[in-house]
This record gives sequence, structure tokens and C-alpha cells, in this order.
Amino acid sequence: MKRVIIICEGETEKEFCTTILAPYFSKLQIHLQSPLIKKSMGEL
Repeated sequence: MKRVIIICEGETEKEFCTTILAPYFSKLQIHLQSPLIKKSMGEL
């Protein structure tokens, strides 16, 4: 099984990946991961 990682900036993007993209890719036998990034408030 293949794996795709989509790094999400916020809860909205994560929810989209989980509810819309993941079921679609699952049918194609592609596992989708969507971790949230740590908020940096513009600092590096």
C-alpha cells in the first residue's frame, strides 16, 4: 500500500483531508496521513 502525507496548517485542512480525501484515496489503496504543523507565529 502506498502512503501520501499532506501536512496541514490548521484544523480545517485536516478535516478536509480526513473526510474528503482519505476515503477517496483509500479506495485506490493509498493511505493518507494529515499531520498538523506546530504553529510558529511567524518565527523560524
